[in-house]
Amino acid sequence: RRHTRLQGDWSSDVCSSDLSTGILDQKDLIIQFFGRQLKDKLIPIQREFKGATFSGYMSDPTVTFPNRTKQIFGVNQRIVKSWLISKAINDGFRDYIPHRRFPFVVLNMSIEPMAIDVNVHPQKTDIKFLNPSFIFESIPSLIKMEDRKSTRLNSSHLVISYAVFCL
Repeated sequence: RRHTRLQGDWSSDVCSSDLSTGILDQKDLIIQFFGRQLKDKLIPIQREFKGATFSGYMSDPTVTFPNRTKQIFGVNQRIVKSWLISKAINDGFRDYIPHRRFPFVVLNMSIEPMAIDVNVHPQKTDIKFLNPSFIFESIPSLIKMEDRKSTRLNSSHLVISYAVFCL
């Protein structure tokens, strides 16, 4: 079994980071680390919404997990833990996935630094949004916009694909 280590400067543009895996394509890297079941289930997103830029990948609603361990968030290229972002994602998926199931998400938000407080946690992993309603408005809206954008007919049934966000 091959073990791979991620190395790179996470403070710079992660999409072009020099990773020790030799894999520079984010989608390929996600599949390498999180499993082949995501191969055809990831939709990229690069979208601006009210002054913030969202980028990354999200699984379509056919791929869910029993916990949030496959949800990774970044704000201004810093990996963070945020119950607020997680809740907003769950709200956006509420009508599409079963209760107590969670989508795969890799999300980076580029937001005005004055809109957040990073001094909540000594290691800067927890952040406080000075306007939390922006998160509850923007993330579910992005999910719904991607729903309209990427809904497609597959065979004789409707498959709804969603965007996932990138670091």
